[in-house]
Amino acid sequence: MKAYIGAKIILAEPQEKDGKAGYKVRYSTSYESWSPKEVFEEAYRLISEVETKLMFEPLPEIPPRHLPGQEMAPKELPPLGIHVTEDLKFREK
Repeated sequence: MKAYIGAKIILAEPQEKDGKAGYKVRYSTSYESWSPKEVFEEAYRLISEVETKLMFEPLPEIPPRHLPGQEMAPKELPPLGIHVTEDLKFREK
């Protein structure tokens, strides 16, 4: 087998299933599943209030910094081509 790593934003809430503690999980595709508590809590952490604000507010203008002899970073970064809406849906720009 090969090793993989992934990162995603999901919605979740505690939910028991067959007497076991776990979480109901909803992905950006609206697919829903259930995950045992231990598995879920090992894979995910709650997004902080600051991180939530960063997702929806524009970033402040930061002046470029570079060391002598290094090229300056481009003034604009290319768009990512996706947008996260407030209901945590992913939309292409």
